[in-house]
Amino acid sequence: MSLSALAGPQLHVLLTLSELLTTVIVPPDARTCGVRHERGTCTRLVEPVELISNPTRSNCTAQAGEFPWLVSVRGAPPSRADSPQPLCTGLLVHQQAVLVSAACHEAATNADQRMHVRLGEYNILSDVDAGRPPLDINIRRAVYHPEYSAGLNDVGLLVLEHPARLGEDVNVVCLPQWRRDTESPADLTADWEHTECVLHGWVDTTIDSTPVPLRETVRFLGRDACQTRMRELDRLGPLHTLHAGFACASAETGCWADGGSPLVCRLREDRSRWVLAGLRAWVRQFNDCDRVATYTNVAVFSDWIRDTIDAELSVAA
Repeated sequence: MSLSALAGPQLHVLLTLSELLTTVIVPPDARTCGVRHERGTCTRLVEPVELISNPTRSNCTAQAGEFPWLVSVRGAPPSRADSPQPLCTGLLVHQQAVLVSAACHEAATNADQRMHVRLGEYNILSDVDAGRPPLDINIRRAVYHPEYSAGLNDVGLLVLEHPARLGEDVNVVCLPQWRRDTESPADLTADWEHTECVLHGWVDTTIDSTPVPLRETVRFLGRDACQTRMRELDRLGPLHTLHAGFACASAETGCWADGGSPLVCRLREDRSRWVLAGLRAWVRQFNDCDRVATYTNVAVFSDWIRDTIDAELSVAA
């Protein structure tokens, strides 16, 4: 499936983030990207009394198949190749490409992990979810953003050996589009403060051992508020300038999430579909649960994601 056709006139000129949320990269033969399956009601993992003392746990268990673009990147060293463990969270953005935190994948690579991806995953401690066998695909090649370093531009693509078979429990998430010639980075987050957005993914294993994904409604901070919060961090200081590749959410949310966990926002014109807005920052030096939670601003990298997928798959063709 080629994404090159998306450069044509069917892409709208974006003036505000409101329009951003209704203009997404949609492959012509996969018009159902970003369909979330909301099954059942919220099941909280903690009692209300605990939420008072620990507001970072104000989350719910996701339902099996609720977010069909969630991918578990798994691996093991050669000596334990038959016992792979979950290493990173990824997102299916194309039938043959998974978006990940470059920092997470790099750390696993440096630890000599042999990796593959598992699609349709729910319980990371089980090889079978709701009677379904695992859908594992090997990774043909990993590509990091050319300006990735020290937590900045923290995006990477895992090109799969073969396309995934899409269905109810395995599907791609929609990608946003940023018109660099008409929008500033501030435009990208200006309206997200008033948009329904959901953080979801597996739990940071240093915090909890919950084996199924959680979900939580997240309140975005505008760029100015985000920069103010960042400057309050001692490690950054009062002169820190927020990098265009970052966005923020209110500090009381999202501290349970594993690095690379996705943040999606509901499309205004089609409320059954969701667009990828951010990835939970993997490098913890940019996070402080008392003040701010930072995300990779996916819209800034959408051109790179699209171009890289096109280039990688055209070489393989």
